[in-house]
Amino acid sequence: MTVEFDARSKYVQIINCKSHSTELTRHGLNPTTLEALSEVPVATPGDHLDKAVAAGKNCRQALVCARAWSYEDRKKAILAYADAIEK
Repeated sequence: MTVEFDARSKYVQIINCKSHSTELTRHGLNPTTLEALSEVPVATPGDHLDKAVAAGKNCRQALVCARAWSYEDRKKAILAYADAIEK
C-alpha cells in the first residue's frame, strides 16, 4: 500500500476507512496574507454526518482500519504529517 499524504490540500472525510467527499466545502484564511486556504469538506446531517457519528461509536472499526496499514506506511504518514506541521 502506498501512502500519499498532503496536509495542505485534497481534504476528504474518512468514514469507516473510506474517503468521502461532500457537496459543501469551506476554506479558512491565512491571517497574515488573507489568502484563501484549501477547501475542506463540511458534513451536514443529510450528507455524511450521521454516518460519521455512527462510525465514531464503533471504535473497533478504526482499529481494524489502522491494522490494514503496514507499520512502515503508518510511519510514513505520521512523519509526513509532522513535517507538514513544522512548515
